[in-house]
Amino acid sequence: LNQENNYRPIQLLANHINLSASGTGQVALVSPILSFGGLATASGPVYLGGNCVLGGLTTLSASSISIPGSLTLNNLARVSCPNETLTIDVAGDFVFTQGEFTLPAQGQMTVYGSFTYSAGTWTPEQSTVVLTASTQGETISAAQISFYNLYFQGSGSWIVSSDLTVDNALSVLQGDVICQSNNILLRDFEQTSGTFQASSTTMTIRGNFAHTAGAFQHNNGTLIFDGEDQTISGNTTFYNFSRTHSSSMTFAAGSTQTILGFWTLNGTSPDNVLLI
Repeated sequence: LNQENNYRPIQLLANHINLSASGTGQVALVSPILSFGGLATASGPVYLGGNCVLGGLTTLSASSISIPGSLTLNNLARVSCPNETLTIDVAGDFVFTQGEFTLPAQGQMTVYGSFTYSAGTWTPEQSTVVLTASTQGETISAAQISFYNLYFQGSGSWIVSSDLTVDNALSVLQGDVICQSNNILLRDFEQTSGTFQASSTTMTIRGNFAHTAGAFQHNNGTLIFDGEDQTISGNTTFYNFSRTHSSSMTFAAGSTQTILGFWTLNGTSPDNVLLI
């Protein structure tokens, strides 16, 4: 169904909408605006042209979902992804204002624009959200939710406009990430390229810190290491460096760590000995 050349929105409000493709086929709905207000199911490769709005019960059993515009969840949207390896590509912005969204258990959602969450139930499972931008000044606002894996790539830049929580890994593969004064909480940090400007307040890491390439800018903030048996690798300049834990911390051989501000190391028992 193609309404792109006529510039007419497609609004589907039926009680049950079934989008299904088999074999090598593909379901394609092309319109400047696609709105789903009823129960919708999608299977097989599905291409939803234009900007897509989900406002009802939607089950995405498809192998892949491609949206060349923005994706908005609002009203009574309840979106589930029973295909555990589903890939979702959103060429524009992702906006979540209301409803429920359960990501594929081990799938991936790639967003090429800004990511904005304001309300609703977000369940990340063990999925990966990839923010890929070719323009400057994309934003990520996700103060009340967490990601499992969050990757940044592309030649653009992202401004973190809220506190940010990542349950597993935050990876900077390309591009520039600017955290401003927001609190950052994550497990593992990995940077292989690009520029990462840390928070000017606190960034808490509960796993390992690996900075192999790219520019890490401390932004006069405090990095708090709060995890079991943590490892720091790569050459990095920190401002304030803090750790309070009873387990070990390993600085990888052959790398240099520079601390310009305070270096605070606290054990949790008078019987523990710090070896440097």
